[in-house]
Amino acid sequence: MEAVICTRSVSSDPLTYQDGDIVDTFSLSRIRIAAAQSLFDPKLFGFNASGLRDDSALMQVVDAFSAFKFERAGSNSALMTDLTTGVQELAEFEHLDEYIKRRLASQSHLVWGTQGSEVWYTKRRDNIDHVALWDLIEQVSYHIREDHTQWPLSEIEKAFFLPVSMTGKAYQPDGTTEDVELSDPTVFERKESVTTIDGFDPDGEPIVVQTQKRKWQVPYWDFTETLGTDVDLIRSTKVADARVDDDIPHIDALCVEKV
Repeated sequence: MEAVICTRSVSSDPLTYQDGDIVDTFSLSRIRIAAAQSLFDPKLFGFNASGLRDDSALMQVVDAFSAFKFERAGSNSALMTDLTTGVQELAEFEHLDEYIKRRLASQSHLVWGTQGSEVWYTKRRDNIDHVALWDLIEQVSYHIREDHTQWPLSEIEKAFFLPVSMTGKAYQPDGTTEDVELSDPTVFERKESVTTIDGFDPDGEPIVVQTQKRKWQVPYWDFTETLGTDVDLIRSTKVADARVDDDIPHIDALCVEKV
């Protein structure tokens, strides 16, 4: 897990980021899936003579990302496959040629094959397994997952925010611990706001009001040795990056719940 920490307060208003607040968090899953999307952006790949796609590697990765696959079966019909369940059915279109023509007008279209025998994909699949996705990517390309373990931050972002690494710990039978990947729910909850219920609407639904921008903070000023940096550097406009690959601090050792 990575977190981006606010390193200065611009206002005492609790609805703005305060010094030490966790601005954003990134699970390894989010990092790897975003990297795959960037590497296999359709705009980076070409077309065949008919203006359709023909790259096999791109098609396999798009297949892993997508929820539905369509294979043209007739003048106005296509075999639709739900890629999460494998269920297939025949989908009818009123004007399939016009539909495909509109899709081909985009430089990012996801249509393969040849005219009259098109194959295309729609919607992004939920709950993508980043391990399986990268198993595929390493089979069909020269890209390696270990080259994509950090969220890409600009030098300007690292000058105004502090990126840090965090991990979970698993206890072993021999009494030792080892680092473990943190799940998305655990990662995402660390960028939650502080909220309260302020009555109910006419439908009986609670009215949720934000009282603080962030619920969790990392008091980096107390962890300079752990993070391998110093407060003056972090609070300056110089680049600071506390992400590490070894001896990653435990999430509970760095994060403090503000309320």
